[in-house]
Amino acid sequence: MSDLRSDIAAAAARMPRRFGANRAIHNLAEQLLDGETVEALALGSWGGGTGLVVVTDHRLLLLRDDVKGQRVEDVQRRDIASVEWATGTFGGLSVHTNSNKLRVRAMHDKAGREIADLLRSRPAPAVQEPDVLGQLAKLGALRDAGVLSEEEFAAKKAELLERL
Repeated sequence: MSDLRSDIAAAAARMPRRFGANRAIHNLAEQLLDGETVEALALGSWGGGTGLVVVTDHRLLLLRDDVKGQRVEDVQRRDIASVEWATGTFGGLSVHTNSNKLRVRAMHDKAGREIADLLRSRPAPAVQEPDVLGQLAKLGALRDAGVLSEEEFAAKKAELLERL
């Protein structure tokens, strides 16, 4: 696993068992956002199969990558309302959002506890929403000052409004 990003390799090295997850681990970097860092990995059963449970600094990802294809589910950490861990040699993780509940079964106790603790202890960093109104005001001032033409202003305004 030396060809993996360092954060993925470190999390994979801490996994109590990895059988069946190598393909998903090797393809994990493709699922990550720019600057997103993997904090923990575990195996678990969800959605009718076994897959990789990934905690990053921004999201909880459920990733299955097998001969049937790839399946990904994710929850932004800021949207997680509560986390439950049912203990046992192979326990279960329940993650609640305001509109959904994700259940992962058959997780190794040590890995499941680590993931539950991570999700409980460190909320995701706040995502800074773009200040579209402020940017529109600045664009208007540039247009009024003659720096931007009406066409340039309209094009930039449309770009900003698409971000909402």
